[in-house]
Amino acid sequence: MGISFYGDYLKKARERAGISQEKLAEGIINLQSLNRIENNRAGVSPGTFQALTSKCGAPTEVFPLFPDWDDFNCFYELYKAEMWLGSWQTKEVYNCLQEVEKTGFAGNAIYYQKWLYYQAALHMRNGDTNYEEIMSILQCALKITKKKLSFEDIKHEFLTVNEIMILTAIAKISFMKGNNSDCLLICSQLSTYLENVALSYKEKADLVLGVQKIYVLYLIRNKEYLEAMNEASLLRDNSLLSISEKHMIEAAFLFGLTKYLTGETKDGIHFIKTAYYSGEAIESQFATVANEILNVLNIEINELKNVIVPSEKKDNFAMPDINRKVELRTVECDYYSDDVITLGRLIHQKRKDQKLSMKVLCQGLCSVSALSKIENDVLQPDIFLARSLIQRLGMSDEPFTFYASERETRQYRLERQMTGESRYNFQNIGNVLDEMKKVITKKDIIFKQLYTNNSIFYGKDIKEK
Repeated sequence: MGISFYGDYLKKARERAGISQEKLAEGIINLQSLNRIENNRAGVSPGTFQALTSKCGAPTEVFPLFPDWDDFNCFYELYKAEMWLGSWQTKEVYNCLQEVEKTGFAGNAIYYQKWLYYQAALHMRNGDTNYEEIMSILQCALKITKKKLSFEDIKHEFLTVNEIMILTAIAKISFMKGNNSDCLLICSQLSTYLENVALSYKEKADLVLGVQKIYVLYLIRNKEYLEAMNEASLLRDNSLLSISEKHMIEAAFLFGLTKYLTGETKDGIHFIKTAYYSGEAIESQFATVANEILNVLNIEINELKNVIVPSEKKDNFAMPDINRKVELRTVECDYYSDDVITLGRLIHQKRKDQKLSMKVLCQGLCSVSALSKIENDVLQPDIFLARSLIQRLGMSDEPFTFYASERETRQYRLERQMTGESRYNFQNIGNVLDEMKKVITKKDIIFKQLYTNNSIFYGKDIKEK
């Protein structure tokens, strides 16, 4: 997303949602700053921009432009923490969160809120059972942007993605503490809310799966086993079809548990063991977490005794101090400030950090002259060149969105569509590949490479492959 489109995109998203500037700014940013951002007179931290757009129910796309290096480091380390959390690698999550804390959260309330949520999620993934402390962390995180929130009226709120994740975690802890009413209330309200928002496919699918897992647990506790199995079956199918794999182990466990409880003992044990072994294979605490769920549900499965032995905890992470004073500041920035990290500055600094010459970085992608102009903000690279340079520097381009010419934007959207399609939906993938082929030109070296690679993977003709 080009710098000049930040405000336009946000304003259109707000107007489509039918939300006032006052309501949008509430809990996130002051009204004067929001007005300057919408009128393209100021920049904004990507973390704050994501909070504002997701509160409008719009995809949380951000362009790589940061107020300063602290902001970039917070944004990127939190992104990494999310990736590690999805694969149950708690030590790596902890390390990322430590790096974020060193920056003072870039003085940004949204980064601090997300950091608190990931702290709570880290302890939940690690098998910690101090639910009162975890709940306190989540409540502290929610109050940063929502001073008052009634669980009975969640579906009528304007929620950020952060707030949805926090509320989902509160529903899970409510379940673990035996508070069925809050668990059901939050799940039902969030389900209704998510039906009506226009977040990206990936964001929405991830949030829906998170709520669905907890609802299955609620049904099991209420001995509604058949309905629980139907929900767990849908959860498992959606997890397999999702482009994110972070829910799959839990989905397999819940599917197996509901099968076991409905009398399909052999199949149930098979899926439960598969989940446990998968968790052990990635050296996670999944078995510990799953055993605690069985304990909370008062379910004892004799067939699992002495078969699965949960890994001993390798790490005991300290709970964050939620009572300390955290210095937070305004999040708008001057586009032309010397501190602002543009795409060119980001590429230049990361190249220097790795002691790479321009010739090595740009080989096969562009000329040294073009790279020099990019690093000096004289030339804006096309979408695929920008992403390729970022990838060669060892960074993920996943958190960023790029827009350029109409042709490039169309190519980029097709590539994102390809990524967003289920790997099993061959008809849709074939249609996307047909569209991709139509927009390839001689200049599109990287896009052609992408198209060719996908054609090989999904094509049917062996000789052509």
